[in-house]
Amino acid sequence: MDFFSYIDLSWLTMTLGAIALGLLGYLHLAWLREKRPAREWQDSPSPSQFLWLVFLAYLAGAVAAKMTAILCNLPRLVKGADPLEVWRSAGLVSFGGYAASIAAIILYCRLKAHDTLKALDIVFAYMGAFDIFQRVGCIFMGCCRGKPLMDTLGSPLNYIAGALGLARHPFPFYMLLLGLALLLWAAPALKRPHRPGEIFLKYFMFYSSIRFFLEFLRQEPVLAWLKPLTAPQAVCIVIFVTTFITLRQMRNKKTLNPKSETLNKS
Repeated sequence: MDFFSYIDLSWLTMTLGAIALGLLGYLHLAWLREKRPAREWQDSPSPSQFLWLVFLAYLAGAVAAKMTAILCNLPRLVKGADPLEVWRSAGLVSFGGYAASIAAIILYCRLKAHDTLKALDIVFAYMGAFDIFQRVGCIFMGCCRGKPLMDTLGSPLNYIAGALGLARHPFPFYMLLLGLALLLWAAPALKRPHRPGEIFLKYFMFYSSIRFFLEFLRQEPVLAWLKPLTAPQAVCIVIFVTTFITLRQMRNKKTLNPKSETLNKS
């Protein structure tokens, strides 16, 4: 076997992504404390506390993402598949990781008496950096395979994949570009006035809506009770509807939260 048969590079790339996210958030909080009034950051984690928050969220998310993937592959184990092979080939379920990470962030903020929504905004303003590294791992591991181009005739992305000389859609590469786009949007948005939780909610609204359509280009079994949709697409629908409704309710309020009215004005 070659080197890649022994090493699951997804763990390495996820770790690098968590480090990038933590450092970007650390620098942002340090900038806040130096440049902005105390009322804007007094109930947020300190830069060093933010690193601990990201570390705990990463541990919770990584374990949950892998365990969710193993559960999705339970039929293979029942049929006698090699557990080590299932562990290596199962990949990671990002939605399971997101759920556990958010739970860890909420718990940490409750214990430390921090503003949970502000912490979530900072984390997800830079989550795109984590997504980029995560998808690099997918590319090396060969998971999240895209559909053959012949199965998606008429898709505008067929021309991109064809121009690259590929027979299948490079789904992880599409997701990497999505992470980059979200990072380029959310990082500057964090320094503009916003309601607590707004960036966090918008991140998932944009992520779920775009991923829903990208999933049509992924080699994934469809749900028998929801054809032609897949399980990730069903989750995307739930997330999009939930975040959209919550954001509408937030916008119906006449003014910004007094504490966030001038939040992060550059």
